[in-house]
Amino acid sequence: MTYEEIMQKLEELGSEQTKQIYKNHGVREPHFGVKIGDMKKLVKFVKKDHELALKLYDSDNHDAMYLAGVG
Repeated sequence: MTYEEIMQKLEELGSEQTKQIYKNHGVREPHFGVKIGDMKKLVKFVKKDHELALKLYDSDNHDAMYLAGVG
């Protein structure tokens, strides 16, 4: 998957309810509010692509940064 595809998928997986929970725990914008269990489905695409992980981490989006660290 490309960076754009992963960011689009993260946005699709996000929910306002989860986003509010993350805000209550100190997560700052920008983020989509993706549940960790849903995010783990994308780990296989990041795991073998170090450049993609770096790009996700540099995005400044909490969900993408978390995915980059898990992958």
